[in-house]
Amino acid sequence: MKHVLLFSATMAFVFSLASCSKCTTCSKSGSTDVEFCETSYSSTTAYEGEINNKEAQGYSCSPQ
Repeated sequence: MKHVLLFSATMAFVFSLASCSKCTTCSKSGSTDVEFCETSYSSTTAYEGEINNKEAQGYSCSPQ
């Protein structure tokens, strides 16, 4: 019984971490705001690259 409880608690913890999503909103005067979430990209590098591209285009980005 103890093993089942421990396993359940561990899985609940893992799934709660997986549901957290790092998102960033980028805005620019005269343009609509754009939101990027890390879970939409195949890697952290791709996510950060997209944010860098928007900043290079004059957007101001901030984490949410």
